[in-house]
Amino acid sequence: MLAFKGPAQPSPTHGDALNAGYHYLEVHCLGCDTNQTIALDIIRRPKGDAGPRA
Repeated sequence: MLAFKGPAQPSPTHGDALNAGYHYLEVHCLGCDTNQTIALDIIRRPKGDAGPRA
């Protein structure tokens, strides 16, 4: 990742974002300097992932 303008910048897990009430994920690529917004409810998750805990 250092070749692409710096080290990786880790983000909260998908479950953490849902538990915090976020509905969208904004992704920024440092390599090509583009942005994309993704709805969290359409992301497929592994069966072992329990999801948000209420």
